[in-house]
Formats: sequence, C-alpha cells, structure tokens
Amino acid sequence: MNQFELHKALLAALKTHTGVSGLVGTRIYDVPPTASNPVYPYLTLGETIVTPLDNKDAPGENHLVVVNTWTSSASAGRSQVKQIQDQIHAALHWKTWTFGQAKAFAFVEANRVLSDPDQAGVHRGVTQLRVLIP
Repeated sequence: MNQFELHKALLAALKTHTGVSGLVGTRIYDVPPTASNPVYPYLTLGETIVTPLDNKDAPGENHLVVVNTWTSSASAGRSQVKQIQDQIHAALHWKTWTFGQAKAFAFVEANRVLSDPDQAGVHRGVTQLRVLIP
C-alpha cells in the first residue's frame, strides 16, 4: 500500500459524506486555496507521518494523518469547527478500506481547535487520524 492510495481514499470519504459536504460543500482540498479571501469553511489534508507496523509474517504501516478544518469568525468560528469535526469523525472513525491484499483501519485519535496567529478571526481545527494497515 502506498500513501497516495490512502490519500485518495481519505479525500473520497470526506467528499462523499453528506454530513461533511453539507457543511463545507465541495471545499475539500489537497492544497489550501491561495486566494487572499478564501471562502470559509473548508478542509485540507495536512501533515502525514508513516512508520512501519511490521510483524514477523508481513510488513505493515502506521499512518498518522491530519485533517485541517478552516473557518472564520464571519462564518461562525470555533463552534463551526467543532460541528465540522463531528462530521469528520462520523465519516472516518472506524472506517475500513481494502487496498489489494491489505486492509486499512482508521480511527480518530484527537481533535483540537486553534486560533490562527497569522490571520485574525481565522480558526483551525486539527483532526488527528490514525490508519493502521497490519
């Protein structure tokens, strides 16, 4: 299994979940918008860390993936971040995928809500997702 296949699967799961799309529409990005005034709220796939999860019989992978939620005070702020994070949880917690012979299991480990120090009134939600591919 490779990171690219998991990345595509995560984007598809978020885009097709009605609870997520009902709150962010089609604004689910691989790369954040570059416009000076982006339309909020939106999601981005963020940092990923991959470590081995090998056993004596087969190789495995442990993926730690961040899903970022971006809102502004004008679009409801922190409460909206939490509402969207609840829907990300519904879309991805205990989600399974099969990639060839490998089965992947995802679960949400943590959610955080932060204020963006570089942009007044912008709030960032960080959903930490673990995906195990034993």
